[in-house]
Order: sequence, then C-alpha cells, then structure tokens
Amino acid sequence: MRTAGDLFSCHLDGQADYSSGSVVRILGTGFNAAARITLTVTNPDSMVLEWTVLSNSTGGFTATYRLDGLLGSYSVAATDGTNTATATFTAPRWE
Repeated sequence: MRTAGDLFSCHLDGQADYSSGSVVRILGTGFNAAARITLTVTNPDSMVLEWTVLSNSTGGFTATYRLDGLLGSYSVAATDGTNTATATFTAPRWE
C-alpha cells in the first residue's frame, strides 16, 4: 500500500488554511479505477459528513466541501475499500 501522500491531497489554491465559508477542493489519486470512493469530513466540533464519489479510469477523483462556518481543524478521509488516505486543513479566520 502506498502512503497517504501518494494517494490523496486536499487543497484550495495550494493552501492549508482557509477562510470560513470557503470551498475546499479535494483531489485524490492512486485509488482503484472506476471505484466508489467514500469521503468522510470531520469538522472541528466532531460532526461527521460522509458521501461517495466515483473515481475515474486512472483512479483519480475530485470533490468539493464548503466550510460550514466553524473555525478550527478539519480532517478528510477517502477510501475505496482497499486504499485509504487522510488529510487535514484548518479554517483559522473569518473573511
């Protein structure tokens, strides 16, 4: 199995910190081709949101998540049942 860095990244214009209400673009690579990817976002108050997307023919996917106004650390996990990867980002400021 590859490391999380090989499989999954989370970014918006190359940033690790986002303003409240921003849309975070979640990009994944290295997953199984044409697979159902389960995405799980845990926000700063431990509320969990889960949804699925389909990977493309090379195992990549793109998804978005709009920050819900909570400031703090968010975690993202993605799995296709075989490969799993995680990423974190923060929403430290209001704009």
